[in-house]
Amino acid sequence: MGLLACAATVMTAADCREVKCLNKFAKYTMPIFLMHTLFAAPCRVLLMKLGIANVAIQVVLGIVISFAGPIVAMTIFNKVGLDFLVYPPKVFGGRIRSVD
Repeated sequence: MGLLACAATVMTAADCREVKCLNKFAKYTMPIFLMHTLFAAPCRVLLMKLGIANVAIQVVLGIVISFAGPIVAMTIFNKVGLDFLVYPPKVFGGRIRSVD
């Protein structure tokens, strides 16, 4: 099953490269990487509190929230001026010096 999932992902990415559908999400890779657990874990807890124990529903909603949540959060961060929380080098002018 894991190999099938990997193959499906690679084939989808290869297909989308021509259509450029993934370029819209390319600028959100770091926010998604940093914040996906901050959105997925509370989603699962909320579903369990609501009594929804169906694994399929939890997986689908978890994946959707893991992507949509950080994208919305980063959009808000950009508008408010808090984008330095995700991209700290912007504060230091693109350079971070070591403290050696």
